[in-house]
Amino acid sequence: LNLNGLDHYRMVKALLHMQAPFIDTFLNAWNELTPSYQNIIWSRVQGKTLETIGNEEGKTRERVRQIIAKTAADMEKHICTLMDTFVMDVSAGISEAEISEQFTDTKLCEIFLYLLKQNKHYTYLSFAQRFIAKNQVPNHFFQDLFERVKQCIKEGINYYDLLVELDDIFEHQSFFTTSDLRSYLHACGYLLYGE
Repeated sequence: LNLNGLDHYRMVKALLHMQAPFIDTFLNAWNELTPSYQNIIWSRVQGKTLETIGNEEGKTRERVRQIIAKTAADMEKHICTLMDTFVMDVSAGISEAEISEQFTDTKLCEIFLYLLKQNKHYTYLSFAQRFIAKNQVPNHFFQDLFERVKQCIKEGINYYDLLVELDDIFEHQSFFTTSDLRSYLHACGYLLYGE
């Protein structure tokens, strides 16, 4: 390739990095954390409150929050590297189930998903259980969608008429599908009935 010394060094380093399984890189980064930090994250994954975790670890609620934020920031590059390998279609994102299929260790997968939800580069669509790169979601998309849904539905509407009304909001958004709209409506408390 006629690379100069520095470029050759970078190429060799990149190739070595690529030879290691990506999940192992995440696992190695996780294992480098202190046991206390690991316990705090795992407790949070299990749904414990900051107050409860603080009492168990002998830390204040605020200190626990800071540790979680710092850990999420420290693990960010490893999470993004994994997401780059997992996501086949950037505009469609990836579901939790598709991510889970990549892990053999359930606990590690739960930790990864929790930290991914904290990641500033991804948006979690809870109603669709899917992650989308933040740069794929237009600003104010969900606020606009919510307002449009309220305007269109009122006391009730034929679902297929609703699709026509909402078409201009998500027509050009490949990350948001008709199936997502149905899930979104359920999440907002709407009932869908009939065909």
